[in-house]
Amino acid sequence: MFSGLSTGYAATQVDSLKYETIGGAGAAHPFASLKVLYGSLGATNQIPLGNTTSVYTVDPITFVSTQYPISSTDPTKTYTTSNTVTTTSRDVVAWVAVVYALLLVFFIALAVGFIYTMQQAKAN
Repeated sequence: MFSGLSTGYAATQVDSLKYETIGGAGAAHPFASLKVLYGSLGATNQIPLGNTTSVYTVDPITFVSTQYPISSTDPTKTYTTSNTVTTTSRDVVAWVAVVYALLLVFFIALAVGFIYTMQQAKAN
């Protein structure tokens, strides 16, 4: 039995501040005092800023039994539903398609006629 969840996840992130991460040798450095310390004294301190470790593991059987416990006082109920299938059929009436096509041609011809009339009126 599987829960559908990933059974393992691990992520680690370690952040630190050191001279190389904020400019390095030869690049324009934003902090002049750190540049002097690095250049003159060879200071290579690494300052830890944060450390995050996340681990997620789950046993599918334990997860399902915790999230969906079986109760003896209120047991799981089983329902059966009937599956009714409805079919819709449509018949295309030929005369409707013919009337639609004729109206379409008529209105296109009407639009062309209006455009021709407007151009004639503009020319005069």
